[in-house]
Amino acid sequence: TPAWAGSPANRKLAFEVVRNGRSIGTHVVTFEQSGEALTVRVALDLAVRMLGIVVYRYQTRATEPWRGGVLMAAQAETNDDYGRYAMSAQRTNGRMVVEGTAGPTYTAPANSLVSSHWNPNQLQAPMISLQDGKRLEFAIAPKGRSTIAARGTQLEAEHFSLSGPHSLERWYDRNRIWSKLKAISWEGSDIEYRQT
Repeated sequence: TPAWAGSPANRKLAFEVVRNGRSIGTHVVTFEQSGEALTVRVALDLAVRMLGIVVYRYQTRATEPWRGGVLMAAQAETNDDYGRYAMSAQRTNGRMVVEGTAGPTYTAPANSLVSSHWNPNQLQAPMISLQDGKRLEFAIAPKGRSTIAARGTQLEAEHFSLSGPHSLERWYDRNRIWSKLKAISWEGSDIEYRQT
């Protein structure tokens, strides 16, 4: 239903994360539905190795409670070899109040969503960083339909390019399910999400 845009029938999205052609970890999104309530959980685990030795780790754990198709809150913690980051957003009196390690507490537009990729409605809404709570502003360009490999098959998906704080490309299948992602990392590596 529209309330659960982006939520797959099996209640799980799983991706292998590939850096410059080598697997470095996983990104898993799970969906727990009870009536009008939906809880979305994100688990991202990355480890970059050189000569078999881990030289960089990155981990995110996040939770998004929804009710009636409306994001009610979001909490996330991220750790990597450079530090710890966190964010928290809470819907209060019709407003979204955001705290995070990016800076002072602020009030975001009521229709804001967090940058967890799975929800295609993010492409039409103000976006909040899931890492540190920063307000993100992207220029979004539709690229049309293309055929991609996902879930062990070939499928048609809508392709979108996002430019701004990061360079991203996302694909959503005909049921609006997140199916692929490409990005350029902060140090210039090619990152690809391959749905398993």
